[in-house]
Amino acid sequence: MEQLEYKILLEKYFEGTSSIDEEQNLKSFLTTYTGNDADFAEAKIMLTALNYDSSETIEFDFNLIAKDKPTKIKQIYGIISGVAASLIIGISLTFILKTHNAQIIYAYVDGQPITNKLEAMQYSKQALSSISSNLNKGTQGLNYMNKMNRPVELLTSKN
Repeated sequence: MEQLEYKILLEKYFEGTSSIDEEQNLKSFLTTYTGNDADFAEAKIMLTALNYDSSETIEFDFNLIAKDKPTKIKQIYGIISGVAASLIIGISLTFILKTHNAQIIYAYVDGQPITNKLEAMQYSKQALSSISSNLNKGTQGLNYMNKMNRPVELLTSKN
């Protein structure tokens, strides 16, 4: 085969469309290649790196993971964390139940808490009525201002 045919095989190899026979043919060519073509040199370096990586074996003992038994310290930590969690839950429930029975304070009058809802409503109504008493008078005091809106009548009246 000529170098042009090997270039076509190399392109097919990088595109992933080459057959197994073509790959074997290309690999045998690249292992013996000694020319100056940059594409072939790069492919040869990559091929040797891939061959090195594929021939490398990793030794790992999976039995070490499977035989990992909990130690005494891990068991003690588990027991202590379980007891601590139970205490936290118990204290939280006790606090929640105690505050549930507490009376609700609706208002403060002269520094004294009001826990009766109706009494608090009466105090609220009283406070709102004292504030709005001036607003309830309305605009009756401004009726004399209507005269100012009619200047012709003001000028023609004898008063």
